[in-house]
Amino acid sequence: MTLDDLRLEIDTLDAKILSLLNQRMEKAILTTKYKTDIEDGSREGVVLERIRRSSNGLIDSSFSTELFSRIITKSKKLQAKGYKTIGFQGEHGAYSEVAAKQLMANAATMPCREFSDVFDAVESGLFDYGIVPVENTLGGLVGPVNSILIYTNLKIVAAVDMPIRHCLVCPPGTDHRELRYAWSHSQALAQCRYFLARNHLEPVTHYDTAGSAKDIAEGRPKGVAALARFTLFSAENLCQRGDKSHENRIGSRYAWQVRHLYRL
Repeated sequence: MTLDDLRLEIDTLDAKILSLLNQRMEKAILTTKYKTDIEDGSREGVVLERIRRSSNGLIDSSFSTELFSRIITKSKKLQAKGYKTIGFQGEHGAYSEVAAKQLMANAATMPCREFSDVFDAVESGLFDYGIVPVENTLGGLVGPVNSILIYTNLKIVAAVDMPIRHCLVCPPGTDHRELRYAWSHSQALAQCRYFLARNHLEPVTHYDTAGSAKDIAEGRPKGVAALARFTLFSAENLCQRGDKSHENRIGSRYAWQVRHLYRL
């Protein structure tokens, strides 16, 4: 192992730490749906004591409790802002999240594994809003979403059309001649099917465009690239730009839903 290898591993760990911190802040914001007061000294004491007892190895208890005290302070500041929450399917960086930010730039966007999770969370009141793709110009209707829309009690209160630009991305150092597979959401694979065929890449369905890029960045499987937004990860992690032949003709329409019309 070289110095560069070690630094790459450190960079990967740093990215995971930041991702986990962001997830913790998201959960902290969601707790405001169930409590009236932001301050909860007893809960903070329990958390810090658990952290103190769990500290081991190179991380001593004084460092870990100081670190988590600052994390808790930041969490409370975010809770006090009263963010509106928007659920979307996929990982951070997904096209759905970009569409959500176009409609409400200052909202807290919450990733969900499945489209049904978005609907369930809005119906239960956990999220204020949800945003889902309903159709796109090359892939057609998004079947799973439209099936749920038929039966849901949620109301569509807004829609946004957004141009889509996919890129073929892979970790730095990848020999592009060895690429054999392209991971992405089924809609993205359908949109880029001609590009994949021309380049002899076998499409492999993944639950999300952003999720496919994230998994490749972390797992670095051989011979695999992802179709996703180029700006999704830093250039150090995913660097190869992809096909632009359909750039001006690919678009998606996103539906914005809430439990009641007056909540927008």
